[in-house]
Amino acid sequence: MASVAQVSMMALGGVGVTQAPDGGRAWATLAIGFMLGVLFSLVLYALRARIAAARDAVRDRIAHLRARLSRRGIDHYRDQIVELAERSHLLRRYGTLSELYVARRLLVPGAVPAALKRDGDEPDDGRWSGERTIDLMHPASVSVTLRDTIGQGKGLAILGASGSGRTTLLHHLALLYARGVGWRLSYPEPQEYDPASLKAARRREQERLPVSLPLQAVDLSLAEAGGRNALIQPIVAHLAASPHHAVATYGSALVRGRIVTGDCLLLFDNLDLLDPERRGQALAWIGALMAAYPGNVVVVCGAVEGYAALAKLGLAPLILDAFDRTEVARFVQQWERIHDYVDASELEAAAQAAIEQAGGGAAPELPLSVLDAWPGARRERVLPIDLALAALLWRQGQPVPVKVAARCAQAALAAMRQVGESLLTPSQWAHVLASVAWSMQVEGQHQEARSLFEQAITDLLDEAYAASAELRTEEDDERPEFSREGRSAILALLAAGDLLVEVERGRIAFVHPIFRAYFAAQHAARTRQEAVVRAHVRDPQWQQAVRFYAALADPVPLVAERLQSTDDLFRSNLIAAAGDVTAATDAEKRLRQGLLSELAQILLDPERPTPLRRQATAAIAQFQEDGVLYFFGKAMAHESPLVRRMGVWGLSLLDGARALGGLQHALADRDYTVRIEALYALSRQGGEATLEGLVQGLQDEHELTRRVAAELLAGYGKEGHDLLREAAGAEDMYIRRAAVSGLGTIDEPWARQVVDRVQREDDQWFVRSAAAEVMERIIAPPSAIAPQAVRPEQEAWLLKWTAAQGIPCATPEEACDALLQAIRQEACWIKVAAADLLRACGGRQAIPLLKGALRDEELLVREAAYAALHEIGRRLGQRILA
Repeated sequence: MASVAQVSMMALGGVGVTQAPDGGRAWATLAIGFMLGVLFSLVLYALRARIAAARDAVRDRIAHLRARLSRRGIDHYRDQIVELAERSHLLRRYGTLSELYVARRLLVPGAVPAALKRDGDEPDDGRWSGERTIDLMHPASVSVTLRDTIGQGKGLAILGASGSGRTTLLHHLALLYARGVGWRLSYPEPQEYDPASLKAARRREQERLPVSLPLQAVDLSLAEAGGRNALIQPIVAHLAASPHHAVATYGSALVRGRIVTGDCLLLFDNLDLLDPERRGQALAWIGALMAAYPGNVVVVCGAVEGYAALAKLGLAPLILDAFDRTEVARFVQQWERIHDYVDASELEAAAQAAIEQAGGGAAPELPLSVLDAWPGARRERVLPIDLALAALLWRQGQPVPVKVAARCAQAALAAMRQVGESLLTPSQWAHVLASVAWSMQVEGQHQEARSLFEQAITDLLDEAYAASAELRTEEDDERPEFSREGRSAILALLAAGDLLVEVERGRIAFVHPIFRAYFAAQHAARTRQEAVVRAHVRDPQWQQAVRFYAALADPVPLVAERLQSTDDLFRSNLIAAAGDVTAATDAEKRLRQGLLSELAQILLDPERPTPLRRQATAAIAQFQEDGVLYFFGKAMAHESPLVRRMGVWGLSLLDGARALGGLQHALADRDYTVRIEALYALSRQGGEATLEGLVQGLQDEHELTRRVAAELLAGYGKEGHDLLREAAGAEDMYIRRAAVSGLGTIDEPWARQVVDRVQREDDQWFVRSAAAEVMERIIAPPSAIAPQAVRPEQEAWLLKWTAAQGIPCATPEEACDALLQAIRQEACWIKVAAADLLRACGGRQAIPLLKGALRDEELLVREAAYAALHEIGRRLGQRILA
């Protein structure tokens, strides 16, 4: 009734009480108003259900419209993420990321494969020590696929060198989640009887929103402003400044709410591009973000050095290494499949045009494969950036230089020619980009205002106009304004997308840091900035630019600067100095000979750690001189099999008939480890010699040699697979046993079927047991990648040993103390096992004892200690002196 009274009073107010000549009329008016109010209230009361329904309908329509608009925004955002990811690579002109992406394996740092461990004190039958010895030259690793990672945790740290494919992997992840198929990395395919909880989790993962953030472009100061959700503000601000319409329009509004509810995939790139202070700020911000909004999946990319800081945040560190032979083969296959779709006459025309621009003449015949155009891709470790540059030049019909600086120069020149010379010539473009790149390098910037690029073009055109002033007359027009030309030129280069990219509105970066480093070095060489480069010769942010400068200018001052300080345990200064000299087109002969001599001393000393001798051997091979073949020949004649193995490996890094002949000769060496090294070396050569050598290895008298030959055949492609299939049915049971080991490394259903058949049907237990081991390895669950996956206090051998010694081992701290005592024991396998565990979880306190173990009389102990020191050093980001 209160509502009726209110309506009545409203009616009274609406009618009003006016003064009338007599009071009767006023009371009549008041009564009529009251009756109308009562009537109106009764009508509202009678229609209250319909009014409420109409009100709810309006609200539903508004909510539905809002949802439709939001859904349309999400779709636009996802579509643009897909579009950006598909063309976010150097070869975008010729194929999409989906067409070219190679699935990578990620290494678990510090982990030791189970086959290389011993968990008992029984006598060694030679198998364990043999595998550990082979591992010195070809380190085995614990690896996982991308599918094994996301489901294990909400945070990953993807670590690797610049050019290892970290950013490409992030774009691949963004592509999967933008298309709504990222859930396949975490959940099985839907089944009819899946529980409701699994369906809901899968549906939520399908809706997860990818957000890519280059950390060098994020304003971290916004997170310190305070207020609600302040931690999200740097992300929102970056998205709002995006030059891409859908990301800027819908991204900031969508992402804010999705981060709060924990429904985002946050992809943070380029942590290693930040200086130490900003890197610390970024890590603190990411840690706070993960703690405040724990439902989101976080992936951070950075350098390997110092990854302990990322693990401390709860991120699982994984290393993205260089391409191995299998990954190179997959990339080449996909790249050449794209080439097959292109008319061959187009490639021939591109090759002819490149030759004519270089000085005329007929174009040479285009190599059948990028591997023929750049044989370096056949080697054991190839950075994806190097292979991409080689593939790009091959596709354009250009020769592929051996040295990386020349490849980078060729690729940059080709990119500048795509724009045409109507605005700037390639030499003018190079001048502009070099001056800006140098400014960015000196200031530590990886992106710059577009106006700076435009101003550099304007200044260049002004200088050119002033230089031609003396040829002009008084009748000429007034000095022109070149700002419009500057804007047009930059827009044209951005549109081409081969050298520059707009990361935020008005902010430009080079498409890859390698181009910024190259152009900065070019400017430094042209303007003689030797003093500045020397001052930064040890700065991690400058190493690529320093190497390019050594290729373009005199490397002697850089080498002198590197070698004047105390070197570390891993001879980093010496190896870097050798890299500077071999990058140069012409270096002082005495300097080259001095470095070669010192590197050769390391190579020929079997007491030096194998990884160090390997680095020295690779550095020697880069000199590409006649004396190099002599050094490796001398090593192959050495009395120590350790040195002969290194000589064989060095010979495999060279091309030519003499190198191939030496490798074939090594197949008859009296030591099986040298014969195994020859098999590895021949597997990288390709052709008939490889197959003949591997078949010979399959018939070797030593079991480990046969197994290595079979595994190398598995990586050779169809011909190798056919040979293994045939070998699995051979009369010789030793060959059958080796064949199943090779088949176990082939990730194909038919290979698993053959191994399973051998396990069930072979008439020799000796062969069936090998097949059973292979099947166990195939069906084994993925390796644990959590930051605290290594628990020394739970290691069976350590618990048994500490119990016998009366040493406590109940906590991680006690276990670490026990390991430090175990490293000083007499039994070789205990010292090796302790060093292996310290490699995975050791800290600064382990360094002195591990350095002492470098003088142990047992080779395997010395090598395990060196590997542990190397891993601890890079985990902590600490330089360990000799």
